[in-house]
Amino acid sequence: MKIRLRLLISFLLIALLPLIAASVITFALGEHFLRTQVFNQLETVVAIQKSRVEDIVDQNLERVTLVTSRTGLTNGLKSYLDSGDPAFLGQVTANLNDALASSDSFSKIHVLSNDGTVLASTDPAAVGTNHSSAEFFKKGKNKEDVSAFFKGPGNTLIEYLAGPLELNGEKLGVLAIESKADNLTSLFHDHSGLGTTGETVLAEKTPGGDAVFISQTRFGKSEVLSEVVPHQKTNVAMSAALQGKNELLTSAVDYRGKPIVAATRYIDNPPLGLVTKIDKSEAFVHIDQLRYLLIIIVVVAAGAVVGASLLIARSITGPIIELTGVAEAVGAGDLSRRADIDRRDEVGTLAKGI
Repeated sequence: MKIRLRLLISFLLIALLPLIAASVITFALGEHFLRTQVFNQLETVVAIQKSRVEDIVDQNLERVTLVTSRTGLTNGLKSYLDSGDPAFLGQVTANLNDALASSDSFSKIHVLSNDGTVLASTDPAAVGTNHSSAEFFKKGKNKEDVSAFFKGPGNTLIEYLAGPLELNGEKLGVLAIESKADNLTSLFHDHSGLGTTGETVLAEKTPGGDAVFISQTRFGKSEVLSEVVPHQKTNVAMSAALQGKNELLTSAVDYRGKPIVAATRYIDNPPLGLVTKIDKSEAFVHIDQLRYLLIIIVVVAAGAVVGASLLIARSITGPIIELTGVAEAVGAGDLSRRADIDRRDEVGTLAKGI
């Protein structure tokens, strides 16, 4: 191997190996930092949103208790059940209208008998209807419940706040409040800190195991309670949330089937799944940018190193090659041959001695 090639290879190894090693280490550290930043942001947002949902649930449960604890309401209902006198239902209805006026979010309030028949209501047309098969009635017979949602007029989300009406341990009936869930849906219109593809979504599980999104999704169907993920799709982040998993997912998809990074939470009461997610392409875009930047730096630096190495190798080996030619000529008998090298270093000294 010629000396010039040896020098060139040596210079490239000395210069490029540390550069490549430094680039790999820089990328690894940068990737870890950027991934951690994304994960921490998702965990922070989902924790905040879970706390907000739980606060709203607690408030709704308190509102049910405030109405069911009205003595005028329970006494009037008890008197009606004992006597059958419709006049006592007027007392019950007056209490319901008073409770309705106390909250802007309440739209209707009903009192149902233990068999599910509406005995009194702020909506006269509802009196006499039977809801014995309704989920809110079944759950509200035993305890306060705020887990029944349905679609109201104008694509609004309505929820039933239900609870048992009792007096001295006797179950008299069930209170059911139709309430606007604007305070809940407004939470999921806020995409702060989640870029152009991120969002937080809330869903409940159907009896068949499917996930039904309670509020509107950012990129899916525009109506509440219309986006559904079949239970067979186990790689969907919401499926994990509804299974009670509180974790960070890096290999999941969302309701659109797009790869995402997501943080999941499960809310016990009522049983709801909560997911904060962002498209993987956006979440890791800075990692891709860092990778491309380092590749460009390495390529440019490698080109500069190759150029510099060629110049240095040539400056060192050029005089040596010339001296070799002179030495070969002298050895062949041409004593008049001289090296035309004017340098003030060891090579120059050697040239003068030949």
